[in-house]
Amino acid sequence: MKTIVFRHRTGVGEHDIDEQEFEFEDDTPEEEINKEFADWAWERVMDDFTWYEKGVEE
Repeated sequence: MKTIVFRHRTGVGEHDIDEQEFEFEDDTPEEEINKEFADWAWERVMDDFTWYEKGVEE
């Protein structure tokens, strides 16, 4: 097993950092780790970003 750390810097400098460790098999391809990282990152920003059509109320 290998431990991969996903890191999100939420502020300026080294003060506001969120890290989460994930365990992967030693033979896990980099593409799979990148997919897991992308899913993790998108989950973190989904609440901060959105889109909508102007003039259409929800």
